[in-house]
This record gives sequence, structure tokens and C-alpha cells, in this order.
Amino acid sequence: MRKFLLMLTACLLLCAHVTAAMANQWGLTGGIYDIVADNDEYDAYSADAETGNEKVLDRHVDIAIMTSRYHSQLIAAVRQGKTWKAETVSTAAVYQPGDQRGIRPELTHINNSFTLTYDGRETYTFMYMDGRYVLWEVFFNAPSIYGDSMLWDGEGYLYWESGPEGSAQPIGDALWRTELIPLESFNIAQLPRSMADVRRMNSVSRAFGEMQDRIAPNADWPGEKKGRKLAVYAAPDAKAWRAANGKASVSTGGRFRIYGEYDGWTMIEYEVSLRTSRIGFVKGSLMDAPEALEIHTPIQLVTARDTFLTDDPHVSQYPQMTLPAGTKVQGLSLLGDYYALVSYPDAGQPVWGFVPLRDLTFPDDGTRWDVMDRLTGKWGQSAGADTGANLRVLFSDGSFRAINKDEDFNWLSDEYGQYRITACTDGAHYAEPVLYEIAFTYQNGAQERYGLLLHEDGSITLVTDDSVSWYERIDYSTFGNG
Repeated sequence: MRKFLLMLTACLLLCAHVTAAMANQWGLTGGIYDIVADNDEYDAYSADAETGNEKVLDRHVDIAIMTSRYHSQLIAAVRQGKTWKAETVSTAAVYQPGDQRGIRPELTHINNSFTLTYDGRETYTFMYMDGRYVLWEVFFNAPSIYGDSMLWDGEGYLYWESGPEGSAQPIGDALWRTELIPLESFNIAQLPRSMADVRRMNSVSRAFGEMQDRIAPNADWPGEKKGRKLAVYAAPDAKAWRAANGKASVSTGGRFRIYGEYDGWTMIEYEVSLRTSRIGFVKGSLMDAPEALEIHTPIQLVTARDTFLTDDPHVSQYPQMTLPAGTKVQGLSLLGDYYALVSYPDAGQPVWGFVPLRDLTFPDDGTRWDVMDRLTGKWGQSAGADTGANLRVLFSDGSFRAINKDEDFNWLSDEYGQYRITACTDGAHYAEPVLYEIAFTYQNGAQERYGLLLHEDGSITLVTDDSVSWYERIDYSTFGNG
């Protein structure tokens, strides 16, 4: 009996030693240890950073960044009863080893938020609200890295201040988006890094319309008992390119996501490994009542700089094809905030894929960005007591707000839209000669076109075919809610 007890004690000590060794293997101190310890896919990983167990409202949470030689992944976990569950698992939320070689991230938890920091030069703060973490504040230490600064105003609006490349001189600001970005949708590598990025992302995305021309998963394939092997193509065409050296395929016995059908093909997204997924097309229908894939009439686009095309925009973002600056592509739809689905006609065979939205632009349309930079700001009509009436706020990305006020100086509702300035080629259309033309397009599709004069005193004149209005620049602090 004594011998048995000694053997049992030795076994227990050995188990405890092995368990401790496993914990030291990852360097984890919080609940995420319970998640990775049960998954052999994490055997080659270690913890780059971790918050440790924290109390957020009535929840116990732990957040960590797990890294292997080729892959980094953020895990946000919550304790449910006695077990821990991963609520968000994201590759796109953190830099990959090849992107930030030698720079270790830091995680800091304060009250209801946590902050992700890289080398003290860029920080991303996520606030827990309405049952999820959302991006709340972003800071880049510019211009040493990107030449631009990004600001988040705390109300969920993302603005930019920007200057010439390599300079901190401000030239204006731009509203990038008006909705909070949830942690699961955050893409650290594809955030805009300059005013030029914001301009392109705004103008190209608006060309696809207001939300109707976006693709997104609309169903989950649950798997079937007798799984079939289906070939996966990069376009809805049997002659299209195939990844995995021409052998890309998926089993219907597994689970994947369905985006919709187009021309007799189904777009799906499936997991290849912990660090790779793929979006592609399989022949035929997988559902009894499939939804149509939202594909726009092709929009002619070109790459603004050297970039890539990927079939995995959500996980690895691996470049399946490189696209030099000036490459012609056709825009087909949007995927979230960071990618456009395009066709690549010059690939040699049919190819659809995803290109970073910030790397796409239109063929030269004659827009005078230099003049638009000069006009960034708040402008009010110069009419004595009516100064500030018909207020227009122009942003450097080409968006604008039009605000009117009543007699009691209360601001009325905003109207939003896009504006564009070009050299004037239709002088006869206006009451007097003008150098430029400014065109306003409102969200409802209504358009206004004016001749534009810039004066030495800093004021501007808008000229129509039968009237003239003078505008002066108004300081942002003049009106409380303008």
C-alpha cells in the first residue's frame, strides 16, 4: 500500500510538473490558457502579450496575442461559469510577424477598455460597450512613420489631419466613417494611413452606392454526412484560376460560410488552417432558396500604388497575385470597410479577388485636389446679419456637409454628399468668367454646379448662370454645434 501511495504521489507530481511546463510554454497567466491547452494547433505558439484576468462590468475577461513563427492572433475570452470561451479570435486585429519584425505588442487593460500598443508609436483603444469591444481611439506618432495623423474624437467619428508627405503641416481633415468598428471587424494593416488613403477609400466606396453593393455571408453550411469534394475557383467560371497549385477544393462534409449565388455559382468562405481561409466559387447551388450575390455593374479602377490581390481578406491576407501601380481592374462589390471585390482581366484567365480599398482609384478624372486642399474648412455666406447662413463644411477627401439656419440662429439638419473641383471648361455657362468648377452631389442624388473664384483675401465666390454668392471662411469655434 505504501509503495502504491508513493507511486501515486510521484505520478501526481509529474502531472503537476507537466501542467506547469505547458503553462510556461505559452507564458499565459489568465483564462486563455484553458483555451489553448485543449487545442494542439497552438503547440507552436507563445503569448506575445496578455492582459490577464480582468473584471469588466459583470464579466471576467482575458485578452492575449498568440504568436508563432509565421502567424499572430488576438484572442478575447470571457469566463462562462467555470469555463473560458473565446468570443473574438482575429488575425487581422494584430500585425503579423513579417509586418512588424522585432516589435512586440503590448496589451493594457484599464476599466472597461484595453489598449493595443506597438513600440509606443501607435495605439489602439477598444471600449467594451453594448455587449462588445469597439475601436474607440487611435493614435499614430506622425510624421516619423506615416506622414499623417489619425484622430478619433470619442464619439465614434474617425477624422484625419494630414499634410504633405514627410511633413506635419496640416492641410485639412476628413470624415472617414460614422459607425464604430467592432473588434472582430478591425483590420490593423488596412486602416488608412494618409489623407490620400482616406480620399480613395471614400470615393471608391461611394461609387458602389449606399450599402446595397456589398457582399457578406448570409448563411452557414452545416455540413452533410456524406461529404462531397467540390473544386473551388477564383471566379464563377470553370476556366478560372484555382489556388493551391490548381487544386483548391472544399468538402461539403465540413462547415463553411455562404455569401450568395451568381450566374449558377455559389461564393463560399472556408477555413484551410488556423492561419488561412479562402473565398471562392463552387459550381451550382447549395441551398434551396439562395440569395443573390450583390455584384455591381463593373466600375473601371486602377491601382494607385503597388498592391496585391488575395482570396483570404479576413485571415492571412496572403497576396495570391501582385498588382503593380497602374494595373487596371474592374470593381464588382465591397467587402466590409477595407476590401473591394474586383475582376482582374489581364491575369491570363478569369480571376476575381480582393484588393485593399485604399490602394484603388479611378483613372484620372481631372479632379483638382490642390484646390480642394485650399478650400478645406467651414464657409458661410457673406451677407451681413446672415453671415453663416447656408453653411458648407468642405473636407479634404471630397465630402461635404451643407447646413442651414433659421432666423433664431438654430442650425437645421445636415445634408451630406460629395464634391469635386475641376478646371472650368464651360465658361459660357456662368454669369462671369471663372477658373474652376465645383460640383456638389447630395446623398439623394441631387446635384448642384457652380463656377468657383478664389480671391486674394481668402474668400471665395460661387457663380451660377444668373447669380453670384460670396463666401468667407468661418472659424470652427464660432458656432457651437456647426
